[in-house]
Amino acid sequence: MRKGFRFPVNLSFLLMFVFLTSCADEADEGRKLCKRFGPLCQEAEEGKEGEIFLSVYGTSDVSAVNLSELGGSASAQTDGTRERIQPGTGKLYWTSNVTQHYLEVSVHANPGEPGKYALLIPPPGSGAQGKTRVYKLFLSGSYYSFVFPDE
Repeated sequence: MRKGFRFPVNLSFLLMFVFLTSCADEADEGRKLCKRFGPLCQEAEEGKEGEIFLSVYGTSDVSAVNLSELGGSASAQTDGTRERIQPGTGKLYWTSNVTQHYLEVSVHANPGEPGKYALLIPPPGSGAQGKTRVYKLFLSGSYYSFVFPDE
C-alpha cells in the first residue's frame, strides 16, 4: 500500500469558507477578488434612491407656493417645513402681491449603495438606501434663492 500526501478534508472546507467570506465583505478588496471570477460572482440588489425634501422659506408677501409639478404639495408651507418631492425637472410656482412667479429646477436623489458580493449564491438583502437630500428655497416677492444640499 502506497502512502501519499492527502489533503485533509476539513482543511479544504476551511479554505473554501475563508475564500467565500472574503468575497462577501463590504470592502473593495473582497469585491475585487470576487469580480475576478466573472459569472461565478453574484451581487445583491442595489439599495433604493435616497429621499428628497424641499424646505420653503417665504416672507409675509408670499401668499402661495405650489410644488405639484415636482411631486409635492399644491399648497406648501413657507415656514421651512420639509416637503417631500420627486427627482426630476419641474416648475415650482409662488404668488406674491397677486403676481404669480415660477422657477424651473432640477433635483436629483442620491443613488443607493451597491449590494454585497458572493460566489455562486446571491447574498441576501440589498445595499443601503441613498442619503436624504434637503434642498432649500428662499422667497421674497419676485426674488428667490435656491440652495443645493451640502454633499
